[in-house]
Amino acid sequence: MKIQHLFSVTYLSIIPIIIHFLSHHAWAQQSSVQVEKIEMFPVEPRPGESVKIRCYLKNVDPSKRIKPSILWSIRESEAHSWRIIGNGASITDTFNNRLSGRKESDEVYEIVFRPIQETDAGTIKCEITNTEGQIFKLAELRIYSPPYITYITQDVYSQTGKHVVLECHADGYPKPSIKWSRTGEMSAVLYSETFEITSVTREDRGTYRCFAENQTPINKIRQTAEAFVTLTIDFPPTISCDTYTIYQVPNINADAEVTCTVEGYPLNNVRWYYSQRDFNIETEITSDQYHKVETIASPDSIKSVLVIRNVNDEHFGDYSIKVEGGLQQIVEKTIKLEPMVNPEALINTSTNLKFDFILLICLFIYIF
Repeated sequence: MKIQHLFSVTYLSIIPIIIHFLSHHAWAQQSSVQVEKIEMFPVEPRPGESVKIRCYLKNVDPSKRIKPSILWSIRESEAHSWRIIGNGASITDTFNNRLSGRKESDEVYEIVFRPIQETDAGTIKCEITNTEGQIFKLAELRIYSPPYITYITQDVYSQTGKHVVLECHADGYPKPSIKWSRTGEMSAVLYSETFEITSVTREDRGTYRCFAENQTPINKIRQTAEAFVTLTIDFPPTISCDTYTIYQVPNINADAEVTCTVEGYPLNNVRWYYSQRDFNIETEITSDQYHKVETIASPDSIKSVLVIRNVNDEHFGDYSIKVEGGLQQIVEKTIKLEPMVNPEALINTSTNLKFDFILLICLFIYIF
């Protein structure tokens, strides 16, 4: 009984020694193995691409019975702790079946994101868990996403003299720069997320472009995004015409034409009126056999063309264009259509005068 008890005590006391020996032996087998490097392909991955991350070991002896134990971990951009995602070629977190692992050789292990997403960004760690010395390497997994507009001010309606602020925000990696410009102008107006106009005028109206841009640091790939906001200014209407007096020979099958441009916001009810000479009665003009009215409209301007067909004596008089703006403001311009003597009649008259003058001279000589 004593011998059996002594044997049991001796056996129990030797177990830790055996375990320590075996552990030390396994450790010693791979104690010189190190993580040499981590490489990523492509070096500047973009969302949607397949990304391969390789971990290279050195000083691996293929004849040793105990192989290096590789542990893959990730610390995501907004996280403070590591999360294990794989052990050697075995993946424990598949990222919704987007992550796979593979052992290429005793010296090379790899994981593949297929496809990569922006949320995958972080720090990747390849670690040897059964060796000493340099047991891990880190690699920064940066996803180079193109810019995208996250916010832009909605279309703005303002009165002259008011304070206007346009805002535009964009995200992406690297952080995109933002510049403002106005459509029709090549140069940038402002490099800022905020475009501010202290006191707007009618000249400030138009469509403004928010332009976001970033560039990858190694391959210098330029990526852009843009969005637009329209600034509409309330201002009283004005009218300008290409002429205010038209001279036309009547009854020669010829037309008279005038073009007027109306600017203002808002614009309502652009109309033409006719008042015959010596009469103070206005008649509204519409397109008919005697007139043609063409109108080209934009949000804050109207181009109106009036054509008087086959001018005769009854067409001479005043033609008025009237426009109604905001707050029922009415503005008008008047164009006069005046008769002009027919050039052929002038030639005939001149010829007759010359003939009469010669006849008079001949008569004078004959008498005297």
